[in-house]
Amino acid sequence: DEFEARLDAELGDDLRRQSLLDYGRRIARRRAGGDRIAVLFAQGTIVRGRSGVDSWTGETYLGSDDLADELEDLADDDGVKAVVLRVDSPGGSALASDLILRRVELLAREKPVVVSMSDVAASGGYYIAARANEIVAEAGTLTGSIGVVAGKFGTERFQRELLGATHDPLQRGAFAGLYSGLRPFDETERALMQSRLDATYERFLAHVAEGREMSRETVAAVAEGRVWTGSDALAVGLVDRLGGLDEAVAAAREAAGLEAGEGTIELLPETPGFFQWLTAPSRPRLSANWRALLARLATPRAPFELELPADLARLARPF
Repeated sequence: DEFEARLDAELGDDLRRQSLLDYGRRIARRRAGGDRIAVLFAQGTIVRGRSGVDSWTGETYLGSDDLADELEDLADDDGVKAVVLRVDSPGGSALASDLILRRVELLAREKPVVVSMSDVAASGGYYIAARANEIVAEAGTLTGSIGVVAGKFGTERFQRELLGATHDPLQRGAFAGLYSGLRPFDETERALMQSRLDATYERFLAHVAEGREMSRETVAAVAEGRVWTGSDALAVGLVDRLGGLDEAVAAAREAAGLEAGEGTIELLPETPGFFQWLTAPSRPRLSANWRALLARLATPRAPFELELPADLARLARPF
């Protein structure tokens, strides 16, 4: 605690704590090949939290926490001159999409961000692309779907009359049971939900209007949940050009001021090793304790040289 207190006293707000392993990995990446174009894959249904794969259905989830962390790291990495965000997502959580979009927006302030749309980049998949510097889509990409929808099933009678299951819910507050799956919305709850949907929809329109430099009225005319092919989206201004991933990489190089072929391509997120795959939360084959132990054993310990900034080197002298 005395050492940390001295660091705080000497460096103040300039101090940034980082684990030795993370520091080594970042240094190794920066030494790997000079200027780089990062291609970050955003695939799956957008959810809050971590990315993963459903063990039963095989459905891929795109977690807002994981993607936001990747985007933040890319913003801090001076070796990355531009980012291609490869989107293949039908959408998902509005809040998770908004959290991801915020990180895309912050990244675009630091370096060019080009979105490359794969088969589907609709609803939340378009939401997270709206503020990129440029959007490249395939001719057959399904995109747009600028809208929001929500609802629930009321299953109380089904459970009571057919399954014989009864419930005694306890709640405090007028809208504590708003999302309860036992009963439908009443009129007051339905009005509240509609106001929330309207607010989310207006936020969606505003992001697209600002990101695409279009008026709200122009965006609204192509919104309301309409789905467009990439070719049609180009005609109505929702994308900038047609092409595949190679076209997007070329656009990113150009935006970064790099010559054709200059800068190495870095694919993210990194492919997990066998132990990472085995111990991931989406593959619950082992107990939590065993997964944690195997994850620690499987963490790579690549050799690296520790480089201390001058201020930290000065503090490293004996007390």
